[in-house]
Amino acid sequence: MPEWQLMTRTKAKARLYERETYFREGLADAEEAFGADLDDGLWNSSMIMLKPDGMAAGKLPPVVDFLREHDFELVGVEEVRFTRTLWRELWRFQLTSATLDRLAVNDAVHPGRTALLLLLRSGAGHDLPGTVRLSGLKGSATLSAQAKGSLRDRLGQPNRVFSYVHVPDEPADLLRELGLLLDGPARRRALAALAGGPTAEGAAMLEAALRDRSAGGRSLDAGPAARRVAAAVREGRAAGTVPDAPGARLLEHLAAAEAGRPVPWRSFYRLAAETDLPVDPWDLAILGAAHVVCDEPGAEKVLTNPNPEDWRRAPSPGGVTEQQPPADPEPVRGRKTPVFMHRITTTDQIPDDRAWHALTRSPRKRDLFADDLYFREAWADADDVLGDGALDLLSRVALFNFKPDGLVARRAERTLDFFEENGFTVVGTARMRLNRHSMREVWRYDWNVYTTDRLALCSLMHGATETVLLMLRDDRYDGVIPASVRLSDLKGSANPADRGPEALRSVLEPPNRVINFNHVADEPADLVREIGIFLDRDERRTLFTEVRRDFSGDLAERARAEVARLEELYPGNDFDLDRALDRLEASGRIAAADMERLRQGSVGGEGMSFEELSAIVSPHDPAIDRWDFVRVATEVLAVERKGYGGSLPAPTSVDWVRTAGEGPAR
Repeated sequence: MPEWQLMTRTKAKARLYERETYFREGLADAEEAFGADLDDGLWNSSMIMLKPDGMAAGKLPPVVDFLREHDFELVGVEEVRFTRTLWRELWRFQLTSATLDRLAVNDAVHPGRTALLLLLRSGAGHDLPGTVRLSGLKGSATLSAQAKGSLRDRLGQPNRVFSYVHVPDEPADLLRELGLLLDGPARRRALAALAGGPTAEGAAMLEAALRDRSAGGRSLDAGPAARRVAAAVREGRAAGTVPDAPGARLLEHLAAAEAGRPVPWRSFYRLAAETDLPVDPWDLAILGAAHVVCDEPGAEKVLTNPNPEDWRRAPSPGGVTEQQPPADPEPVRGRKTPVFMHRITTTDQIPDDRAWHALTRSPRKRDLFADDLYFREAWADADDVLGDGALDLLSRVALFNFKPDGLVARRAERTLDFFEENGFTVVGTARMRLNRHSMREVWRYDWNVYTTDRLALCSLMHGATETVLLMLRDDRYDGVIPASVRLSDLKGSANPADRGPEALRSVLEPPNRVINFNHVADEPADLVREIGIFLDRDERRTLFTEVRRDFSGDLAERARAEVARLEELYPGNDFDLDRALDRLEASGRIAAADMERLRQGSVGGEGMSFEELSAIVSPHDPAIDRWDFVRVATEVLAVERKGYGGSLPAPTSVDWVRTAGEGPAR
């Protein structure tokens, strides 16, 4: 790990980032790009993102002018397309204080839209790192705290949500955000530009972007947007395309916003979607951004902006964490608001003590999930859709999904048979597909153990196919051990030495601990959080509704039909090591000496990195079955970091029985 005093002056950040997959991936590539000049290279490097709202408003030219005036050289440009999970991951340590309605507004602003990353080199002779210097020049997103002459002041930022630009605060943030925003090839290209100076490709991209936006952007004024939306509602009601009742509610919400009263923006957006309101999506985003209540009273951010003066002072011996794995790896920010706190703009509630006792037996998980965006959003939907029966139902169901390797290995039918034999019945299904961000979030508290080579392999594996999520009713529920906990115990450890022959993973006969075919949520709290990761709001509300409606039914045939559909889409693979090596050799794409190295490495010989393996055989070569690449990779790559364990061990059935009587009185 790095010398933290060269990366951050914030102790909590060092403790968090040491286990962050994105930071570690960014650091590994930066060490390769900068070599012995890593410290100086990071000191002089910076980056600014023109967010989707800044792009829409045409703010690129004044941003470029500001950067040049303040001694920043543009050395590269990269485009980033936002997804639902990308923006949550980017600001996950700041949005812990956000209202759920603000998260809904962010969903109206970011997913599906493009941002522009400008890669920068700071001029010589400055007493602050380029990231810290630009973060100070940028100005606060809070208008009342915005310094005159700052970048955001010059851009005329209209409100806190439409802040136009984002800047990593310190060198550690630059590495994390490069790891998060860019995949491997793009990240290495960006770091090469920061290390080597301007590129012709980057200059051409910037010139094209400036040319395309030279005519200015659209107005983000809330007044005209409100009038356009109101007109669309009235015209729709007159034409019969917008039903009277939801149309009237939309108009009531618009009137409340104009009068300065709180508006439930999640409900507003759901009504707009359900009525198929024919409006520009930007108008809906503009309204929410202008009027939403951004923060919960008393809630804290996990990380706040560092004070530049901390960088002008020599770091104290205790200013950052030591470099060994920390004893307390995840700083916790408990909410200061009382349990059963009502959200500012809705009646959604966070769990009280009794609810938490039904959701998890891990005090640490409770503390972490209380601030977790995905848990908070999904819990609000579960509470709303399932009502008073939410806790009972969530105790009686388990969440399972096939990993892509499980589908390709044709283990799905065997898995469904296992469920029936062990008293689990399918009561809900949903199609899903992991991306580079959602997979890292699902296993946030486990993948800190993985090497960066294994992270690269996981990106290749877990995003390879669409898959299916199953909700399973426990027909043997005893009122003490939740369905999710019982199924998690039945699943068995990924380590063969730690599970018996009756475990699901033993029945499925995975070839090793990396290729293990399936995933199960450990406790009801994990079930809620993971539904928030896997599915967007409409999808998870549909799933909760289905489970409530069909709880007494049996959707096994639907699950089997979905498996058959997926197996028709994706060719199978036997995951046999010798056959995989033979198929790779038969492809004719691998030199004889390299093939011998693969065979030797696969049986305990000299290992290799993911990049070395990819240089021998590309998993993206049409002549190569990516799963043969995966099978060999699991044998030749170092897959775990020494000295690290999972951040959040899962309670077992034994723990639930032992603590059954410890909950608060009803």
